Amino acid sequence: MSSKLLSICAFAVLAAGTMQAGPCTVATLDTYLGSGFSCTIGDKSFDNFGLVLASVLGTSPSAASQITVNPFGGSTNPGFNFQANYSAAGLGIAESVSIAYTAHASAGGVFTGISLSTTGAATTGLGTIVADETFCTNGAFNPLLTVLGCPLGQIGTFAQLNSVANLNAGATISLLPYGPVTQVGVLKTITLTGALLGSAHADSLNNSFTATAGDTSGVPEPTTMLLSGAGLIAVSLLGKRYRKS
Repeated sequence: MSSKLLSICAFAVLAAGTMQAGPCTVATLDTYLGSGFSCTIGDKSFDNFGLVLASVLGTSPSAASQITVNPFGGSTNPGFNFQANYSAAGLGIAESVSIAYTAHASAGGVFTGISLSTTGAATTGLGTIVADETFCTNGAFNPLLTVLGCPLGQIGTFAQLNSVANLNAGATISLLPYGPVTQVGVLKTITLTGALLGSAHADSLNNSFTATAGDTSGVPEPTTMLLSGAGLIAVSLLGKRYRKS
């Protein structure tokens, strides 16, 4: 086999590897914010990650590298735990963290519900915590969150939790208002406000979905299709070479 043919095959195999989204793994949020990033939990895929931090001196986190993403669940209950030292203490000190991403169902699968919660929420004095989520069914939010609308889908407020008891318990919407959908954009924000002799703290912000498994039987994965194509190209070129010789 000629070096040219080897190069063609190598390129095809490389393309196959880069086209298939890999499983979501534990990593800092700046990894998820990478250009073109996409990953999977079960048969669901996630992309379009965005972050806006409105922090001041004395609050945390102050960068995406200080937020750890922990994926969990499977095809019917995928989700993410965004772990960080969310905290604000002191008069006039506030921290707001907004995280967005888009969830996609595979063929035959749908999303039917979403949930939001925190862990380790605590306040002292007059400190407060508010967590809320906005969803965009069959649409997505701008990854930079510069446009907070939902131009291609239906938008609604999922939950607003403003007491420590509710925050730790979480809240769930069991059926999306517009019926089962194949794509959901989510935007979650946690705001912590300090006060005179007061503080607010949380360990993590959690988001998960209720979904049905998609039917992937008989549907070739992108990697399989590309590798098959590479093999056919190689055989074709090799055959032409032998006929010429």
